[in-house]
Amino acid sequence: MLAKGISKDHLRRILAVVVAAGVAAAVFFLRRAGVLEGIPGLVFAVLLVLLLPLSPVLSKRIAVGGALFLGWMPLLWWVRMPVPEVDRTGIVLALLSGGLVLWVLWSKDLRDRAWRLVPQLGVVDAMPFVAGGLAAWTMWPFLGARGADRLIELFADGRGWDHVAHGGMVLMTRAEGVIEPMLGASPDGSSWIWAGYPQHPHTTVTSLIELQHGTALGDAATEFVRYGRGIGLLMVGLVVVLVAGVAQLPSLRRRPLFAWPLGALVAAAFLFGLGSMALTRSWWNFAVACAAAGLAALLAASPSEGMKPLKILALGGLVVAAAHSWLLLAPLALVAAAAVLIPWSRDRWPSTRRGWLKLGMVVVATLAAVLAVIPIIVLTQGGRGYLTYVIDILSGRFTRLAPVLATGGIALAVALAAYVRSKSRSEAARSLSLAAVPAAGFVLLGLLAVYQLAKIGTVSYYFDKLLIGVSLISVPVLTAAVAAHLGPPKSRQGKLRGLAAVSACVLASLAALFVFGLSGLDYRQEAKEALSGPSHAGARILRAAEISSSRPFNKTVYIAAVPGDPRAALCYYYQIALDRSWTEATKGPTEILIEADESDGTRHNSLDVESAAQAASELLLTDVELAVVVAPEVLDPIVGLLPASLRDRVLTWDTH
Repeated sequence: MLAKGISKDHLRRILAVVVAAGVAAAVFFLRRAGVLEGIPGLVFAVLLVLLLPLSPVLSKRIAVGGALFLGWMPLLWWVRMPVPEVDRTGIVLALLSGGLVLWVLWSKDLRDRAWRLVPQLGVVDAMPFVAGGLAAWTMWPFLGARGADRLIELFADGRGWDHVAHGGMVLMTRAEGVIEPMLGASPDGSSWIWAGYPQHPHTTVTSLIELQHGTALGDAATEFVRYGRGIGLLMVGLVVVLVAGVAQLPSLRRRPLFAWPLGALVAAAFLFGLGSMALTRSWWNFAVACAAAGLAALLAASPSEGMKPLKILALGGLVVAAAHSWLLLAPLALVAAAAVLIPWSRDRWPSTRRGWLKLGMVVVATLAAVLAVIPIIVLTQGGRGYLTYVIDILSGRFTRLAPVLATGGIALAVALAAYVRSKSRSEAARSLSLAAVPAAGFVLLGLLAVYQLAKIGTVSYYFDKLLIGVSLISVPVLTAAVAAHLGPPKSRQGKLRGLAAVSACVLASLAALFVFGLSGLDYRQEAKEALSGPSHAGARILRAAEISSSRPFNKTVYIAAVPGDPRAALCYYYQIALDRSWTEATKGPTEILIEADESDGTRHNSLDVESAAQAASELLLTDVELAVVVAPEVLDPIVGLLPASLRDRVLTWDTH
């Protein structure tokens, strides 16, 4: 019998807590049992985001949910958990599921809360799903990748050197459960090589891998395949949330025939245009920063009733993601997000102390997370001059200027035109805030150009990369600026005019997909052929990594010398990335292999036997505990060129 003091409201809330806890526990144990992994886990996560009442509009739910994931989920890997193999993704899914149930059952009006889970749908809400299908098709060679050897061979073709570094960071996070800057000293006493590199995008990929495969760690080959699938899934997600950001703009929801071509333009920029460098040059972390800044512009451009903590949390997360993915793009994300302050009116700010407290907590969390990148980059790297790194990405003066003039210049012009045509002060201010994003990009480019010209006499790598970033970010800004020009739809026209309008929309959408070229499709075909064909060099790297994993830490160096192998230094990088021994102590062997590569006169080809034997001799003489690994095909020729005292420290693998 219930005590007399318990009211129906108290009983309902107790029941709500019990049911919510049960749902959360069920989701967590389904994760532990492996039921909510793979495709079921991915589908469950997507459905959960679609049900969260982040906004009444479906596309805005996707955009805000994506912003929260990109900005805040990776922070869970900043701290090492006391219990090994903590399923962070499973815990988040369980808490969200339980919290959603609690939110519904807590209210007296259950029907109202339940209906609020159902989003408002419009024609434009199909855009993120169509874009996701297109992105999944484009990324399918990676989403369906099966062999680590083939992935390695594709990534080591000369353009994708950075894949070995990014893949190594993801593998380390998967194995250690925390990012390298938080690990401390390595087993050999030196620092981990990437301890001074912000790893926000890498923990994003780790989250996606954990969503599909749980916390159980596979061997090096398995984990590298998961890395390839993870970056493919990340690119699909970036395109989906960006197109959702376009579809949530109120003026485009009223004018769907304009929305579809604009959404196609954004998808094309990231899949087929300059954004395709995310995979061809292994710049997917850079793509995260570009997408974060672009999504911030789209979300901030949407008129808001007030300074809601949820929207500020989403925008703050995007600034955090940009800062920890590619720091030079953080100012653009900040400028884009600042548009949420418009119009500046006291009645848009919290009216209660509790509201101010929530808003203050969000702002403080954002500032703290953004500023955390400073000790990682500046203190750990000792202020090295990376901004003066000399290598050309874009060749030719006019080639460099073309992308930023084509997108950034047009976005700036369209936004300024919207300012001229604006009918209210708030519309004018919002249009100016959009124009400020590419304008800030031009200012940054100018400052960086002056700095590089003063230091090295030319513009180089980081100028080119910033130029590409400004160009990519300007595409979502351009769509928001075009949307600012659109007024209410006109009255219905006749069937013939309606059919003509729909046909024009379809044609414009298809044309928009090809505006930025087809380099992404070219690379898709290249990847498809490479990942379905035979692999030899990649398989040799994996065998060498197996041997080094069974030996003392950092006491093994693989020397690639079979015709067709990539450069020896790159193959060694893959070895120490796969066996998770990439520390500052590996710089010595790396320098010897780089010198051998250069003396051999090669850029992307393997060493000859004589150069490999000379490098092996130098390596073995520097450390009496060191062993080198070579392929069985070149074992005898290399051993034959070495002094007898060194020959027993040359290893190979069993060919049977």
